[in-house]
Amino acid sequence: MKKQIDSPNGPPESPKGRPHLDLDRLRARKQPGGVTFKKTQAEIPLEKPRKGIFFRTHLSWRDEAEVLDAPGPRGNTFYLLYQDVDHGVSHLVSRRLLVPTITRDGAVAIWPARLPNGKSDTAATSALTAIAAAEKQWMSIAYQSSQRAYEMKPAAGISHEPEWPFASWEELLDRAAQNALIASPDHPVLRRLRGEI
Repeated sequence: MKKQIDSPNGPPESPKGRPHLDLDRLRARKQPGGVTFKKTQAEIPLEKPRKGIFFRTHLSWRDEAEVLDAPGPRGNTFYLLYQDVDHGVSHLVSRRLLVPTITRDGAVAIWPARLPNGKSDTAATSALTAIAAAEKQWMSIAYQSSQRAYEMKPAAGISHEPEWPFASWEELLDRAAQNALIASPDHPVLRRLRGEI
């Protein structure tokens, strides 16, 4: 593999011409080194596990980052946001825990789980409880609006361990950032949310 060389004009670019993800600008804290695994996946969505789908979470891959929850005509979309970007939409941005998930079919995603904003934030605390439980067993979740919390359901007969298809957490994050990273206040999504376009 050819070694990337830093340019005095900015970060190195990938073969497709996009800037590589700058983890120091994204992260809210340091992340321990990754673990080696096998395959790869073309695109990594930022989304919470869907209702009724059994999933597992990785034992150690975690990061905290600023995440934009952008409303749109087809529902909300999550974007990773560099901390030094003057976004101007603070009501849509929150610090979240980035957690990789994998389904029984091997589909990988990153769950931007909201961090609790108080002792009574049962939605966020129950999500974190589900994340911890899914480290050791296959789980599915469903949000119960009456309880304002996620209900967990362990799988009755899935016993195999997941095979994570990325060599490291950094590689997985970089893949997710290809279509979901906001690195500038001039990003079209931010301009739309500010009513500039």
